[in-house]
Amino acid sequence: MINYRKFIRLKNSEHLPILILAIGIIIIIHLCNIHDERTANQYIIQDQEKRSSQLCPLYPSTLLKNVPIDMSSDLTWTDVEKDVKNVQTGGIYTPSDCTSRQQLAIIIPFRYREQQLKTLLRHLHPFLQRQKRAYRIFVVEQYGNGTFNKGLIMNVAFHHASKIVTPLVDCFIFHDVDLIPENDYNVYECEQQGPRHLAPAVDELRYFLMYNDLIGGALALTKEQFFKANGWSNLYWGWGFEDDGKFNSNKILLF
Repeated sequence: MINYRKFIRLKNSEHLPILILAIGIIIIIHLCNIHDERTANQYIIQDQEKRSSQLCPLYPSTLLKNVPIDMSSDLTWTDVEKDVKNVQTGGIYTPSDCTSRQQLAIIIPFRYREQQLKTLLRHLHPFLQRQKRAYRIFVVEQYGNGTFNKGLIMNVAFHHASKIVTPLVDCFIFHDVDLIPENDYNVYECEQQGPRHLAPAVDELRYFLMYNDLIGGALALTKEQFFKANGWSNLYWGWGFEDDGKFNSNKILLF
């Protein structure tokens, strides 16, 4: 309890502004911690189902937390081939010591960014192999010199990948060419509950999600989820905005 005289002394104290500022800072830090926890948890999933012992674990012991990223500008395709192991023709990989949980199709829209593509493939193949994922990588490039339509070519790639029956794809991951995963515990996998945003924390954005509706960078969907959202919009020409359009069509799936 505080009596009236003590309250008057506190109110007239020269330390009151400092006290209010300190309380404000504590509140801001608390809210930031809540936001960062919410952001990080967007790509953390739990395996609550009983699965066969032959299936690969959700989080294998081969995972790395801090993956070194080599951003060398003089990287050649020979360097990429040297570092990428156990991949079949067509960008196909299947783990040999366990049965993969899902069959992934990694779809990378590409145009005029060959150096970034080299860097991504050099890191993405080992990243997925440490996660013990069965996958196939599709690099889709728009023909000609016309205005780029990222949504359109991603739809084309999905149409092609979804028709492959050996093996049948369970999960489609749409992945920007300039985005490199840094943490193996960000497992590339689809969930039946709804689409998964795999890139909520990016270094150029100080690992901060700019707004809750953002789903750009890397997005994982099942075939059914893609059809319910009616795919990507074909109406966005040039770079950008197709992700926001996709979110609007995904709202019924996400919430």
